[in-house]
Amino acid sequence: MNGNLLLVVCLSTLRKLVADIGTPCTVTSDCNTTTVAGTVCDTIMSPPVCKLGSAANCTNNQDDCASNSSCIANACRCTVFTHTEETSTKLCKKDIGQTCAGLTDCVISQAVCDATEAVPVCKLAADQSCVIEADCAANSECRNSTCSCRTGYMKQADKSCLPGLGTACSSTLACDRTANTGVVCDNTNVCKLPLGATCIASTDCVSGASCSTICSCSKGYIADVPYVLCLEEPIACAASTENGIVWPEALDGHISRNRSCPEGYQGDIYRRCENGIYLNPVNNCTRRAIQDLHAQVFNGSLNSTEALSKLKQATNTWTAANENLPTTGDLQTLNQILDKVIDDIELNSTTVENVADSVFEVANNLLDESSTSSWKSLVNDKGVGADSVITTIDRFISKVVNSSATVLNMTFDMPNLFAEIGQVDSCEHIMFPSTTIKAEKANKSMDDLIVVGCGPGKQVFSGGLFKNMSGMLPSTSNDIDSFHRQAIRTVDVRITFHIFDRKLTDPSCLYWETNQSRKGRWSTDGCILEQFDREKGTVTCHCNHLTNFAVLMSPTSITETNTVHQRRLRVLSIVGCSISIIGLVLTITTIVFFWKALRSRRSILLLNLCSVLLLAYVIFLAGVDKTSQHAVCTSIAVLLHYIFLTAFFLMLSEGCIIAQVVLRPFDKRNYLPALLGISYGMPLVVVSISAAASKLNGYGNDKFCWLSIDSGLFWAFAGPALTVIFVNTIISVAVIKTMFGTSAISKRTDADKIKTGIRSVCVLLPVFGITWLFGVFAVNRETSVFQYLFVIFNSLQGLLIFIVQCILDRKVQEAFKARLTRWFATEVSATATEMKARSSKID
Repeated sequence: MNGNLLLVVCLSTLRKLVADIGTPCTVTSDCNTTTVAGTVCDTIMSPPVCKLGSAANCTNNQDDCASNSSCIANACRCTVFTHTEETSTKLCKKDIGQTCAGLTDCVISQAVCDATEAVPVCKLAADQSCVIEADCAANSECRNSTCSCRTGYMKQADKSCLPGLGTACSSTLACDRTANTGVVCDNTNVCKLPLGATCIASTDCVSGASCSTICSCSKGYIADVPYVLCLEEPIACAASTENGIVWPEALDGHISRNRSCPEGYQGDIYRRCENGIYLNPVNNCTRRAIQDLHAQVFNGSLNSTEALSKLKQATNTWTAANENLPTTGDLQTLNQILDKVIDDIELNSTTVENVADSVFEVANNLLDESSTSSWKSLVNDKGVGADSVITTIDRFISKVVNSSATVLNMTFDMPNLFAEIGQVDSCEHIMFPSTTIKAEKANKSMDDLIVVGCGPGKQVFSGGLFKNMSGMLPSTSNDIDSFHRQAIRTVDVRITFHIFDRKLTDPSCLYWETNQSRKGRWSTDGCILEQFDREKGTVTCHCNHLTNFAVLMSPTSITETNTVHQRRLRVLSIVGCSISIIGLVLTITTIVFFWKALRSRRSILLLNLCSVLLLAYVIFLAGVDKTSQHAVCTSIAVLLHYIFLTAFFLMLSEGCIIAQVVLRPFDKRNYLPALLGISYGMPLVVVSISAAASKLNGYGNDKFCWLSIDSGLFWAFAGPALTVIFVNTIISVAVIKTMFGTSAISKRTDADKIKTGIRSVCVLLPVFGITWLFGVFAVNRETSVFQYLFVIFNSLQGLLIFIVQCILDRKVQEAFKARLTRWFATEVSATATEMKARSSKID
């Protein structure tokens, strides 16, 4: 037995040593290189077999040569222009620029297969000689005639270049494996150290991690399952107990349910977790009697008339004092039953009035004020509220109008709704409520008016007025009018609403639009505001179609008159700021041009002030109305807050410098560096505190990217500004008083004194920011005069600075005259020289 085994081994070894061309192999040593010189293992083939390598002698047999070579002139030669001999294996591999499928396709000693290209090609590996950069592999460049890894990339063992620590990476571009073993491509596509790796700085660790000798997840992050990356910790609502009901911890977007319905109810009470906060509970418990009624109606065991009678009984018990108020589940189920009943019920001239009475009574009960909280819960949870009842009633009214052939004249007057169905003969218009009804209901303020043009013949119409709808719909509203006319064509309708709270402003004419899924939304299509009479308390809308109409009004919006004022003020601001920008640019240019003559502490402050104001005006014009992008608007508001405060503190510094010159002429100390530091530093402190305290709430609103007046944040600007204005006003008075007290002033006539005083005020007014006093009074919306004065004077501040500080300034005038004198003298000298030269030629 043992001898047979030995014989087999020896035979296998002998067969391996005498392997010839075409015999399977693993490495070249498997082939018979003694008998046939140049035999190699062709590993390019699959499976590999022994073949003649590059430059080996052949006998014109094409199959004897290895892959990518041919037997030419009794020698195996690589395919010209596409392949070259690989020295170590004697196989023909792809040259630079040739397409490849993997690393083994290219010449290992000098190239790699670059898979980052759209079609992988062989490229020069790192440390290989190159001529152009296109020959070098991915993430490397031809530097000093050698392919070298780009900055941030590391050379690997196979001479490819991979991104190093802190360099961008992707799913197809792994991180460096040689110098930084264990570095991973984190969820921000940057090569970072994984969790548990030794680190120096937090920036070296994966996103969401910090460095404390090793990388570990920061607060708010948790490790992933392989414990390599940090993931954001999921937002969850904390467990709580309310009204005896235990609500467990729930992830964001999840719903927690509790089956503790009272006796006689079925269903559950649930709460939705949103942004880490539990929303109000939704009581989806439904009375068993209502559920039984629902089952009987939908399985056909109860006819529509009987179902309507039971609906009345089920809803008539609800009152504001009743402890068993309708739940969200009750309202949804009852509305489904009513909807089904209206679909199935058959109407005729003898039953229509009784059926209509029952339908409107059920609808009245569903819209009772006692059910407001349940409707509100349904709106918050599913976005559908009492609008579903309105839609159902509209369908019923249309069914009554379209199905009855008799003369219609019905009125339904109930606490929560009013409806009228009638017809008129040839008419010029239809009024709803009708004239007779208006007279009867005058003491109940039923004086909303709808006028519709109509043609000849009998016209059947219907209308409904629903009350107590505030909080029952997806959008808060006043009463809702619904009006239908039995006509297919589009008609114009004019609706006059009487508002009950005359403090409300900014009316919008809308209608309730219902989509195929019976979900509604407010829409303004085809409706315009025709008139708003605040004194009479009426709003008139004009629409080109008939549907559910309403007027939505805002308790905080501005009136129509104020809107006109805002438009005018905006135009004035744009024109004034543009002129001011030109004035500031001219001022800066003038000071820089005559710097040698004007150089002083005041000139330095003036340059700073003009530069800051110029930046403020540019940002104001470019971004103050970018309200559509919240983050951008907030940033602009914060930036404007800082820049305008800086301008005020620079004005205060200007006042201090003038006070030092006039009030303390012998004090020669230079306070300019300290004043500049305060001017730029104090606003930063104020803005930082304001932003942190308010959490950026109040920086920007839906109208302007500026500080909100309503939130009180405006005083974070107005407070420091008023302080600066107050101090500068005191300085102005002291400086003017001191100037009038000098002997030079006291000897002048009264007229000269007045001129000097006016000029002093003109110098101090624009620079010290006293024009912003108008802005304090302009905060009140009723003081439109001060708003106009503030916009006009303050937006022209740059122009005033140029006039006062450049055109009227004595030093600037002298510098300009001196420059003109030099120019004129140079021109005269040149002219004299030219004349002398001509005279010499004549001589």
